[in-house]
Amino acid sequence: MKKKKKLSRPCSPRSALEGVDRAVRYVFHEGLAPLMEPLGYELDGAILRRYCGSESVCLLQLLEGKENQAETGSLTLELGVHYPVVAASILEIPAYSYLKDYLDPPQLAVCPLRIRLGELWKGADFWWRIDPGTNLKLLTEQLTVAVLETALPWFMQRQSWRFLLESEHGIASLAAWKLAVGAHDESFRARLQTFLESEKDGSRKSQLRRWSG
Repeated sequence: MKKKKKLSRPCSPRSALEGVDRAVRYVFHEGLAPLMEPLGYELDGAILRRYCGSESVCLLQLLEGKENQAETGSLTLELGVHYPVVAASILEIPAYSYLKDYLDPPQLAVCPLRIRLGELWKGADFWWRIDPGTNLKLLTEQLTVAVLETALPWFMQRQSWRFLLESEHGIASLAAWKLAVGAHDESFRARLQTFLESEKDGSRKSQLRRWSG
């Protein structure tokens, strides 16, 4: 309840003078996160997650500019979709065992589908700038509109792991084809062969052959 009360207060431009860290917290943790929680998103540090049953997990991760300073900086969001059943199949390949470290809870590293919010909203990578004169309430409203109008529809279209069958997403798409049609289906074998031809690591090739049955 306290967070919602903070959100209802008008934001003074001087709020940015409290520092970029405070501004980022206002925008993401106190502004966007409370609005996303009724939609099923759970806040975990710099990530908002929504579990879509056992089918997928949608992630919104806060990214802060590498050159952020005390009073000036930037932020954006990166979107990702994780498919547990696809990840489980990929983890049968020893070369991908490192992904286990990013599964509980899911991180962007295990999301085969990823995109920056600005690419959806502006058609190119876009970062919201913060400086001492920034109106944080307006910035929060712009970010929220971008999420509601572009990020949520993007997530909705990609909730099922079968979306990976429609375009090429590396090992994730190959695993999805194996799940969809079986390891001995001609369509899967053809995609496997193409994947193997592009793989330079001999050990990984052997692992892929064993995994494919």
